[in-house]
Amino acid sequence: MIAFGRGDSDDEGEISVADDADRLFRENEIYLHRRYDNFAVSYDDDGRPQAALAWFVDPGDAELEFSIVVDKEHRGKGLASRLLNIAEDEASSDVWGVDVKTISADVVNPIMGDMLSRRGYSRSGRVYSKEVGQASPRKNPGAPPWAKKAVARLREKHVVGDEWLPLDDSDMLGCGRYGCVYALPDSKTVLKVSSDPTEVHFIKRAMEIGDWPEGIVEYRALTELDFTYRRRRVYAIWREAAVKVGLPRDIFWGFQKDYDKRMLNQFATRLEQFRRAAARFRERLKRAEDRGKRKRFLSRVRALEDWAFGLVTSPRYEVPSWVRGPEAAVLELRVCEVVSEFMENEPFAYYVGGAFRFYLEHGLLLADVHGQNVGIVDRSEDPDFDPKAYVITDPGHAIDLVG
Repeated sequence: MIAFGRGDSDDEGEISVADDADRLFRENEIYLHRRYDNFAVSYDDDGRPQAALAWFVDPGDAELEFSIVVDKEHRGKGLASRLLNIAEDEASSDVWGVDVKTISADVVNPIMGDMLSRRGYSRSGRVYSKEVGQASPRKNPGAPPWAKKAVARLREKHVVGDEWLPLDDSDMLGCGRYGCVYALPDSKTVLKVSSDPTEVHFIKRAMEIGDWPEGIVEYRALTELDFTYRRRRVYAIWREAAVKVGLPRDIFWGFQKDYDKRMLNQFATRLEQFRRAAARFRERLKRAEDRGKRKRFLSRVRALEDWAFGLVTSPRYEVPSWVRGPEAAVLELRVCEVVSEFMENEPFAYYVGGAFRFYLEHGLLLADVHGQNVGIVDRSEDPDFDPKAYVITDPGHAIDLVG
């Protein structure tokens, strides 16, 4: 999760993010001067800061200057690259009241210097800089070999028509740990080649259910390919395309006086409340699995649902430390239900809240949906669909609550 903040904000959340960033820089012996007033912090699943970006805009020089720090325990995970993407996007933004011409950083870490050089920055002493808009630093590098192999297999086997196959490598929209997504001639559909068994399990279960709630992209086809990647089966997945993926970053500051930003900020909070409760449920279930008692554990959880119903009425509910086992797990599950109920009545969030509830009722817990796993879709053919409301574009890790 990445959160944004300002040191001079009136909002406690933004101030807390700024404080976390400042502390992380100081712990790594980087001392920021007072002009740095914008911050982005990457947090791990337990809410601990793992990397931070600080920047400011100098109107006189039309320059954005930034600094990035990654905690030693979290280096080598691509966090610096993600934060650099944010810095470059901010330099190209029109929110600063000045047309930023240059982006620069004072760098002491040679690894960071190498990354900036690869991104097209020129070096003068310790300062790396480049003109904003100069030669795109994130040119599509093409898909990894195993993803190319998957697309080639689809062509060879004539599994689908040309409208459901990418024209070439430049149609790749991006890759994650388990797969790559491609744009298609059919603009309403994207192709994902994936080796994620949990995603495939969810899709198969969702297709068995048949009905698609409005709050998730519709999965249209799934096929297994005849090879493996890192000992995992590879699949081709066709699903509804998103017009925009991810919540806007600027919702995390200045939202007190802007209703839409405030509601989007609340949406991000709800996603995090749901995800953290789901993560705690998953941890308790994992302990039962390690003891070979998964089915018995889930059976007990289902038997306790009525007991938990009246105990949890707030998304902020925290399970008391003295409650253990299935009793604690069912309370975490009830928190997820309550969060979804709140979301169903809140702007931008109601479709996603409905999808959370729908799949919970069908024995599936979507345990890893965050602000970059939701997006906007084009369903203009449906006059009743709200084009500003978000849907789930990637269900992440889904937990089967049935068996």
